[in-house]
Amino acid sequence: MSREVHVRFCESVGVRFSRATRLVACFQYKQEAQRFREELVERLGKFGLEVEPTKTKVMEFGRFAVENARKRGGRTAKGFG
Repeated sequence: MSREVHVRFCESVGVRFSRATRLVACFQYKQEAQRFREELVERLGKFGLEVEPTKTKVMEFGRFAVENARKRGGRTAKGFG
């Protein structure tokens, strides 16, 4: 990655997370997304936390995502074809 990404989760008086906290991170390059995911798993592990692999994925998005998915024979998001 070209720069470090810092993510902070805080819980204080009046702020409560639901049971499932969602994090969406967007990257220009797939390699950066994969590196971020690996480093996130490693960092959370230091605090005894983990990422649920069945609920975590890297998705392509952008103006050519639907066209690229069709070329690969893959699914597209609802409402996008």
